[in-house]
Amino acid sequence: MAVSGTVLVQYLQPQHSGSCQKLSFRYFGPYRVLERVGAVAYRLELPPGSLIHLVVHVSLLKKMVKPGTQEQNVQPEAVLRRQLIKRGGAAVPYGLIRWSGLPEELATWENLR
Repeated sequence: MAVSGTVLVQYLQPQHSGSCQKLSFRYFGPYRVLERVGAVAYRLELPPGSLIHLVVHVSLLKKMVKPGTQEQNVQPEAVLRRQLIKRGGAAVPYGLIRWSGLPEELATWENLR
């Protein structure tokens, strides 16, 4: 974790019975990291009146990732390989598609129908 970076803090409140845990928030934040305290803890800049301790163990933190740019509108450039894959009893043709403007490592398998 980088000092002055932003992190999310894991939500550790006990779940009430009957609540839908799958849809509840797991992390809250983002908060700015002020300093590293020891080997496994960080001091965070929390809002005044927050009810959690300012120093948090690294296992409760998740690095905040900035949202990526909008999806690029890329066109298929070439079919690198073809393969038949069984789906529901039928053979479906798939192709390894190389996209224009992207390296070959980012080629994806797509349905050719």
